[in-house]
Amino acid sequence: MPVMDGFDFLDEFQKYKVNSHIQVVLVTTSDNRKDIERAKNYPIAAYLVKPLSAEKITDLLENING
Repeated sequence: MPVMDGFDFLDEFQKYKVNSHIQVVLVTTSDNRKDIERAKNYPIAAYLVKPLSAEKITDLLENING
């Protein structure tokens, strides 16, 4: 994103309690262990590393929807 990164977005997003029912999926190119650990501090539904595949998307949807 040109103005902020995903973590900046999540910081701002958390300020709006009305959005607490929205499930956020972090889609990134980073498989850096530090970023993955940092993401655990946020209420996200999943952390997906690009490139995406049909299998990754299917697994995500199955896990989110139960």
